[in-house]
Amino acid sequence: MSMSIISLACSANGSAEVLMAQQEGANINSDLNNSKTTLAQKVSPIPQKEIDVFLAQVKIDGKWGFIDRTGNFIIPAIFDEVKTFQDGMVAVKKRGKWGYYNKYGKNVVPVQFEEVSEYKEGYVAVKNDHDKWGFYDKSGNIIIPIQFDEVAGFKEGVALVKENKKWGFYDINGKPVIPAQFTEAQFFSEDLAPVKNADKWGFIDRSGKIVIPCQYQEEMRFSEGLAAVKMNGKWGYIDKNGRLMIGAQFNGVAHGFSEGLSAVNMDGKWKYIDQTGVVLFAAPFDNVLPFQDGLAEVRVTKKSVGFFDVLAFAVGASVNYYEIDTSRDIKSNEKRGYIDRSGKVIVPTKYDHVDTYNDGLAIVKVDDKWGCVDKKGTFVITPQYEEMSQFQEGIAKVKANGKWGFVNKVGKLLSMVQFDEAYPFSDGLAAVNRDGKWGFLSKEGKVTILPQFDEVHSFNEDLAVVKNHDMWCVINIDGKVVIQSWRGVSKLSDFSNGLAAVKVDRKWGYMDKNGKVVIQPSFNDAGLFLVK
Repeated sequence: MSMSIISLACSANGSAEVLMAQQEGANINSDLNNSKTTLAQKVSPIPQKEIDVFLAQVKIDGKWGFIDRTGNFIIPAIFDEVKTFQDGMVAVKKRGKWGYYNKYGKNVVPVQFEEVSEYKEGYVAVKNDHDKWGFYDKSGNIIIPIQFDEVAGFKEGVALVKENKKWGFYDINGKPVIPAQFTEAQFFSEDLAPVKNADKWGFIDRSGKIVIPCQYQEEMRFSEGLAAVKMNGKWGYIDKNGRLMIGAQFNGVAHGFSEGLSAVNMDGKWKYIDQTGVVLFAAPFDNVLPFQDGLAEVRVTKKSVGFFDVLAFAVGASVNYYEIDTSRDIKSNEKRGYIDRSGKVIVPTKYDHVDTYNDGLAIVKVDDKWGCVDKKGTFVITPQYEEMSQFQEGIAKVKANGKWGFVNKVGKLLSMVQFDEAYPFSDGLAAVNRDGKWGFLSKEGKVTILPQFDEVHSFNEDLAVVKNHDMWCVINIDGKVVIQSWRGVSKLSDFSNGLAAVKVDRKWGYMDKNGKVVIQPSFNDAGLFLVK
């Protein structure tokens, strides 16, 4: 049984493909240049102040748009592709060109660009058909001219731009605060940015002044007052005055300082040092990540590799310097573990599988059984289960002897492991299946709604969609039917921000929590209303 009862065909960007029928003479061939708006695509006015907007994504004869909770179009359905909203902005595509709309329906970035980035710090990078880049703000103003060969940003109020093979910096006011003059450059960290001239690296301050001369073969950005630099083939650490604080003696550096520690490579072995350069302990692993909350993630590979084999390009404007890959995504040939600040192994890499820590717990698999450890490495849930989910609302699903049950974060079973299927907890209840029928379990381990339904959704906004004998209805947390299906209804969606999609005679519309249809069924498919 599928949790989703709306037939959503997802595009590559994760958007639900929603088809909408022609209604009331709507002009389905309307173009960006067509100033006329039909009744079916009436666009709501733009408010004068920031408010929450609830929008659902729809599609009319192959074209995308967004409607509000009255059924009016906020963004007309004229686009070939749309992305998901982020920070009140959505990227749209028409005839191979990209632009942006805001949640009020204003076209803030013209739909005329070959590429657009995501908005970061309120700004978006765009590339025109001459392969030149620039930046727009969220009001639709060009703040950095569209004239650069490459760009990166924004970060901490500045963007990196490249022109005539040189990198420079622009601020959020569109001013070139540091002219393009460097062969390579990276973002600021602790008010200093690495720059490269004449094949050597140095550091500039926010005024563009070179405060540490370009004299290093490679570097890493400053963290906790120190930066790793490479000279004469060896790595050491300098302070913000350029003084060598830890001598150049290491074959490699995994990452900058984090929680007072950094990992360095000595004779092919990883070791952790403090900010005075004292070696504290060895880390006999293939990959070592920065410390976070007193623990460092470490990894081993199934096949031993050398130092340069585990190096990966860092993210940034420059591409010819190296750092250890600090991604939390583990590769198929790796095993994860954790060590503490003394180098003690908290979670060994020999386990079959180790998840990242979440809320102080990590789910692990040992000898093909699943359990859970705390940050001291103590099993709070002894590995004993065939399967185990992530915790949701403080409770995880577990499977033993082919049956499902639930445990809390101290390993206590809520009830006997007895269910054929189960969903995670939502709104304090979990859907459970026994002998082909669905009901709901409380966090006290009691079946509060007896198994009686053929299909169910999880509770959302204290309501759950359920199905019995081909009839859909909606129940509350007491199990009482509050919305009864009527003739012709074939499907219902979950409630989202007070509305649920309802399919009647092959068309979708929307109803409220009283069961009243507030948007008449006229869509071939319909998405959820979400806050933008």
